[in-house]
Amino acid sequence: MTDSNYVQQREAKRAAAVKITDAAFIAVRSRGGSLVPWEQQALAEAVGAIFRGAYRLAQVFANDVLAQEKHSPTAQIDPAFKRFDLTTLASAFSEARAQPVLPYPVLGPIIVGSG
Repeated sequence: MTDSNYVQQREAKRAAAVKITDAAFIAVRSRGGSLVPWEQQALAEAVGAIFRGAYRLAQVFANDVLAQEKHSPTAQIDPAFKRFDLTTLASAFSEARAQPVLPYPVLGPIIVGSG
């Protein structure tokens, strides 16, 4: 595989991740914009995966939101995710989608905004 093919594949994976994550946000808004706990966590994980360049993982989490019937609306999540409302997640998603394509996934902390 050439370098240009690899870059094109990464760009396509990122575009697919952004598209399905956007669809997940639209689905939540169409249901009234209220997030149940597992949707909070799944959307936060999808956005975080885009920041990290883990584009396929972002698709998995976004698909989870779109297939809402698989989860209990009372499912428990990590308390750290409870601070992410739809507005905060949408803002982070806007930042994530503006980031350049990463050549490979990067694990570690994500720092968003100027503080």
